[in-house]
Amino acid sequence: ASRAPPWSFRGAPVPGAPQSYELSPSPPVSWAQAASLLRTGGAFADALTAAVASVPFDAFVWETPALSAATAGRVPFRAVATDTPDLSGAAPEPEVFAEHFRRCGG
Repeated sequence: ASRAPPWSFRGAPVPGAPQSYELSPSPPVSWAQAASLLRTGGAFADALTAAVASVPFDAFVWETPALSAATAGRVPFRAVATDTPDLSGAAPEPEVFAEHFRRCGG
């Protein structure tokens, strides 16, 4: 049986954009592969959670490349966290996304 690779995420400032921090997995995977790995939990999800927790901003928005069902198998999984100090201290509003999480079984 093949062994799952050990996952890690590289986090680095985006050149020319000091308020942005890019996260990308090692080894690289497509968005389709990442979605599958995240659905099953495990080491990939744990590594991504640790990477997001290590983002050096108190509050940030999460941005990803544009993709569709047709491109998800080709577009590399990566995300950019952009510092958003105005959100620091904001109260969470889980009800805003509750309908979407329910539809996904979460």
